[in-house]
Amino acid sequence: MVRLLVAGMMALASAAQAESPPVTTGPVLVGDKTRAECRVALDMATAAFRSTSPLLIWPVPLPDADLARLVLSRKDRDISGGDGVLADPAVFERMQIDPVSERMRRDEPPIRAPILHWQREAPDGHRIVVVETPHSWRGSWYSLFLVDATFALDSFPQAWLDARRANFMQPEDGPPILLPVLYEDSWATPTILRDEGSGDLWVLEQGHFRLWQPEWQVHVLGTEGFSPLCRVLFIPDGSPGLDRMPPAMRRFARFADEALGPGQGALEGTLQPTARIRNRVAHRWTMLAERPWALTDTPYNSREEVEAGLSAWAAGVPARVRLHRNLLASLEPAEEALAGFLAARFAIGQDEARAFSSYAIDHMLRSHFTFRSEVGGYAHTPSATPWPESIR
Repeated sequence: MVRLLVAGMMALASAAQAESPPVTTGPVLVGDKTRAECRVALDMATAAFRSTSPLLIWPVPLPDADLARLVLSRKDRDISGGDGVLADPAVFERMQIDPVSERMRRDEPPIRAPILHWQREAPDGHRIVVVETPHSWRGSWYSLFLVDATFALDSFPQAWLDARRANFMQPEDGPPILLPVLYEDSWATPTILRDEGSGDLWVLEQGHFRLWQPEWQVHVLGTEGFSPLCRVLFIPDGSPGLDRMPPAMRRFARFADEALGPGQGALEGTLQPTARIRNRVAHRWTMLAERPWALTDTPYNSREEVEAGLSAWAAGVPARVRLHRNLLASLEPAEEALAGFLAARFAIGQDEARAFSSYAIDHMLRSHFTFRSEVGGYAHTPSATPWPESIR
């Protein structure tokens, strides 16, 4: 009965598709649409959106060479080891700050040396300085400062150390303290471009990759410092991806999330495995609704390992047995509903929609869980997605 009902829905979706074009997806520019910086940002965002990378911040798309050039950006997808910025040496001088300075020491020296990138020229009276501060096994924090052109490079490390010791708090009286103007202790690396017409530097704030990527912001430099010029919205209405899915998909997601469990909060330590899984799943639901061709990271466990792990978890506990049974029963209706959703939303045929739906439901089920595996491998390994390359 379910198959007949969904087949009818697929036929209706296909007929509606023949009468009207699929929904157009992609980033939207908000703000000054005449400035070259905004056009460059939109072009870069569109390239990132149409790519098969799960992360919109990596790889960093190249701008139109006639309009702008990247002079500082993220170095790699995984920058947890620190030193995560790639800077043009003709524009920025790189310098390490002594990691064992007595002025910086707390209980122990940091695990890596802080790094600063110092703009060599300051034609407009301001100088951009990007500082990477080692934080933990997760990587570094990044801050962007704007200093007067007369500020000496040799003086900056001590001023920065003093500012950190004061937790970047502005004193009520006395001289102003060194304060970040963008990216204050951010996990995200700054993205800085040079306008090829004027030579001015501007910042494309791409944000962090967690959950979904709502927007990028363009900041330009004026007499009063940086100010926002425009924004690029990837999800104009801000809705999470799962909210866009058919009821059968949301039912499957509800059972899978319930099986994942609530986690143990602070008892899970800094790794926070349950919260990290939920963040990853929310990110992938949004990808599935907005850019399904980017659902390319391979989950840690195989389908067989997940099914075996769930069976062992449910064994002997009636509530778990019922939940496990409901989860398995929700897979086929979810797969059929997703095929109809994709056929209606994108210019994709029914056979292609069914093939990708099968792939995606398997992918999302496996993404909800992590079981011990002798052969499993963490993400960043591309999956062989059946999504047609011509449709993005």
